[in-house]
Amino acid sequence: MVEGLSGMLEDCKLDKDTTIKLLQGAYVAIDGLWFMSVEKAHGYDEALKMDLEVWSSWVQILCKRIKRVTGIEGDDLLSIVKVIKFASEIEGSDFEVVEMGDNRAVLRCANCRWYENLKKAGRTDRVPCDEIEEAIWPSFAKALNPKMQVKQLKSMPRGDESCDFLVEIKE
Repeated sequence: MVEGLSGMLEDCKLDKDTTIKLLQGAYVAIDGLWFMSVEKAHGYDEALKMDLEVWSSWVQILCKRIKRVTGIEGDDLLSIVKVIKFASEIEGSDFEVVEMGDNRAVLRCANCRWYENLKKAGRTDRVPCDEIEEAIWPSFAKALNPKMQVKQLKSMPRGDESCDFLVEIKE
């Protein structure tokens, strides 16, 4: 360390909450920047296609990492809901469980980091959240339980106050 510099840098440490907020913002920002760069170079349709491919793969990796780090081992509905809640927490969105049964749960996202960023960027009419959700949920099923099915019940982009998802384990 340069002599005398260490004292001047003592206040350059981030607490964990600040670090998490910065990482969550970076997580969403890098996705948007990546999408817009691909869109500029290859057009919107190709950017969306590539985005869906990347997110489908990433969801599977993320689910496996969450299960490994948290020790979640099951493929039952409660285990699935826990992984989804952890995944949403990582990205800075809030999912709440509004209904829970043995083989079915309704999850609500009233604070979606992705949708908020699309609104700020003026791109809510350009990026189809519902289409993205429809493409990504099967990746959750692939990683968590192949019998899992998800149906979107409500959608903020369609004017609802939240995005609600029915998660079921079909026998």
